[in-house]
Amino acid sequence: KQNVELFIKQNDLLIFDQIYGDVCLFGKDKAILKFIKQNSLSQETVIYVGDEIRDIAACKKAGTKIIAVS
Repeated sequence: KQNVELFIKQNDLLIFDQIYGDVCLFGKDKAILKFIKQNSLSQETVIYVGDEIRDIAACKKAGTKIIAVS
């Protein structure tokens, strides 16, 4: 999370409402849904930025949009 926040700041990309990082490797869909519930969000308003195929699969399961990066 710290690396992402630093990158965002250094590149003047201050467009995100919230940044969440977790070390969970499996069950990411459950972590996404938990985050959504804890923050009273809807799946339609969340955009997940991920760098793994697992991220894409988790977002499909959770019903959220994803931006995949390499």
